[in-house]
Amino acid sequence: MPGPPLPPVPPIRPGRATVSYAPPPAPRRRLSRWAWAGIGAGALVLILMLAGTVIVLTGHERQQPTADQTGPVSFEFPEERMDRRIAEMVARRSAAMLRGDEDAWLADIDQQRPAVRERERMRFRNLRQLRPTRFDLASSGVRSEFGLASLPTSTTAPPVARRAWVNALMQFESDVQPHFAAYNYQIAVSAEAVQIVDVLAPNAKTLADDTRKDGPTVRDAPWDTEPLRAARRGEVVVFASQKSRWDPARYIGTAVRASSFVRKLWGSRPAPKGFAVFLADDREFDRWFAYASEEPDTDHAGYVNCPDISEPSGLRKLIIPYKESLAGCRIVLRMSTVDDDHRAYTLMVHEMAHAIGPHLLRNFYHGDDAERLNAPTWAAEGFAEWVENIAGGPAETKAGMSLVRRNWSRYNPMTGDQDVPLPQNPRFFSSDDLRTSFNYELSAAFYHAAERVGGRQKAVDLYTEFSRRSQLLSDTHFIFDAQLEKAGVDPDRLWAAHRNLIR
Repeated sequence: MPGPPLPPVPPIRPGRATVSYAPPPAPRRRLSRWAWAGIGAGALVLILMLAGTVIVLTGHERQQPTADQTGPVSFEFPEERMDRRIAEMVARRSAAMLRGDEDAWLADIDQQRPAVRERERMRFRNLRQLRPTRFDLASSGVRSEFGLASLPTSTTAPPVARRAWVNALMQFESDVQPHFAAYNYQIAVSAEAVQIVDVLAPNAKTLADDTRKDGPTVRDAPWDTEPLRAARRGEVVVFASQKSRWDPARYIGTAVRASSFVRKLWGSRPAPKGFAVFLADDREFDRWFAYASEEPDTDHAGYVNCPDISEPSGLRKLIIPYKESLAGCRIVLRMSTVDDDHRAYTLMVHEMAHAIGPHLLRNFYHGDDAERLNAPTWAAEGFAEWVENIAGGPAETKAGMSLVRRNWSRYNPMTGDQDVPLPQNPRFFSSDDLRTSFNYELSAAFYHAAERVGGRQKAVDLYTEFSRRSQLLSDTHFIFDAQLEKAGVDPDRLWAAHRNLIR
């Protein structure tokens, strides 16, 4: 069909721009629904083809081999590698101690250090005789004068020296809780391994040089200083130096008899599983556990070393509840004071009476009022002396009370407002040996009186009660008697029995 007629073309005039004229567009036609359907079908086919191509390519890529099937490669700094190897080394040593594998204990020590290997063999055998139920070593840091950048990175580089502080968290069969000790490991670090070249145990000198408040609480321990021989029967073990003239086998029967006596008296109250007794000469008595590191002790025949319990991390616990204040007790006897088997027996009984309740042996306060605020010394020493008197027989009890009666006017403790006839903490351990003996026996008289009034078990109950209180709460009759009444003991009857014993 022909379109509309075209209009006439105007003439071109000079000096004017020309203007072209375009015909109007043809009318737009709409696609039919069948055309739209066809376009949609084509697009769908194209999308499916592309998806299939992607799937095929992806599957092909997954089938291709890769250089590392385990994931991304991790990078380890030299100092991180050193820390990891030290941690692995102390873990191996911990496991070796618990399973009794001496070769594994020595495996990480430099073969060119025979003296160090022999000392570590000694330490291993000594500790195994204590039957460790827990033994965890953990590196607490590495120190040296070299920077970390100097660590060897190739097998041809020479080893460098390092010093690692290693915390030991140990619990022996005779302990009720784990205790803490610190060791200084001298190690040689190469690109492939670390080796031990020396192990320094804590001692009194390093303690004095180290101002850290959380320093080692076990020092100059006999298992770190010299080879020990041991005799064991049941849950009691007796130690002595291998060169000692006192044979542990000679005294194991006496120790078992003392343990049986003390445990029968103690009953079912909380107690350690066993006792460890160390027979010492005068030098060892002063040195072991740094007992008298400042000056030699010439007065005492025995003592108990009681380390603090540790945090699970192996660090010394700073806040200690009274019920779990100590990890256990090691009994040390000065054998030069032992004349015969009877004296060995009563001395062991006295120290085991202390060691039977390690959670009761704790001083809490420090400062100007420490002596009055700490637990009363008479409660602990009097209890042990009372148990020793009972074990020694009526003659020993009579002799002790006679000593008090003879010296009452000389050492009368009832002065000022302290009207309780028991010695105060200040000067309990006097430079006057006779006064010290007087204080011991006067304190024991309290438990003898309690035994007469309420029986032996009531006397033990009073020990567990008064040993956890401060000296301040035992100053006057008013305070003291209130505690006795609370414990079910008639104060008037107890003091009457006490007076008949000592005056």
